[in-house]
Amino acid sequence: MAELVKGLGVRWGVNGIAYTGGIVSATTAAKIQSMNTDRTSEKKDITNESGETVGQVFYNAKRSVTITVVPVGSSTVGSGLGEAGTSADAHMPAPGTKLDVTDSKGTIIDDSYNILSAKMRLSNTDVAMIDIELESFDANEVATAPITA
Repeated sequence: MAELVKGLGVRWGVNGIAYTGGIVSATTAAKIQSMNTDRTSEKKDITNESGETVGQVFYNAKRSVTITVVPVGSSTVGSGLGEAGTSADAHMPAPGTKLDVTDSKGTIIDDSYNILSAKMRLSNTDVAMIDIELESFDANEVATAPITA
């Protein structure tokens, strides 16, 4: 798509976002279609003797990210379908797998995330799309390996 910018500068699209780590294979590639991010925390209201809120404590801050990708193979359709299938398989890792997300145009999402889920959508009228849901806590990095006693 050609760009023509007039007026105010705005951020456009998902250019500059990359992820590495938990999705690795020789034929794994994807085109990021969209990304959503949330910053949330838990909250405790502190009330006085009349029940009026006089303070708030915010804790357990975290970032949640959902990335939607189209798994792709080589640029040649005849030879790329098998690679696209392999790429789709690789983009369905187990929950708890670690994924590093970076943004060359900002830092708000840069972090190591745990994959919560990977959901593939298939249709006879559209390309396969995969939604990868991620979570990262601000104060502590939650280990992805199981803890054994």
